[in-house]
Amino acid sequence: LTTANKNGEETKQVEAQPEKWSISKHTQTYPTDAYGNLEFQGGGHSNKYIRVSYDTKPDSLLHLMVKDWQLELPKLLISVHGGLQNFEMQPKLKQVFGKGLIKAAMTTGAWIFTGGVSTDALKDHSSKSRGRICAIGIAPWGIVENKEDLIGKDVSL
Repeated sequence: LTTANKNGEETKQVEAQPEKWSISKHTQTYPTDAYGNLEFQGGGHSNKYIRVSYDTKPDSLLHLMVKDWQLELPKLLISVHGGLQNFEMQPKLKQVFGKGLIKAAMTTGAWIFTGGVSTDALKDHSSKSRGRICAIGIAPWGIVENKEDLIGKDVSL
């Protein structure tokens, strides 16, 4: 920008650029204060949750899940990816996919990893299955609804 001062002289002004977001400047690392148990509607059993840092070591999480949460070590990992937007699966295909996924997980002792948000293909079938399905949702803290309710140690909801 160039402007004239009261003497008619041109002066240059530099527009301030918004500061670029960075992990090191805009986040803090401290022991988690968000973990506990959740009970989903119609689920009948509680599920564990914890908020962790983006750089938490996988070994630490595996130890937590196997030793503290007493999950059985998986024989297979299944990762389900999909977008929330512009992705409509035909109802019949969704049903077949969900049923097959649950059957695969149950017969192999697999853990199913998801993006941690609405996974309709899993939801209907996992609640109807007789066995215990281990589905692990990994979602960015910023998109979790009602996250304020999850803050605290040993919270039960």
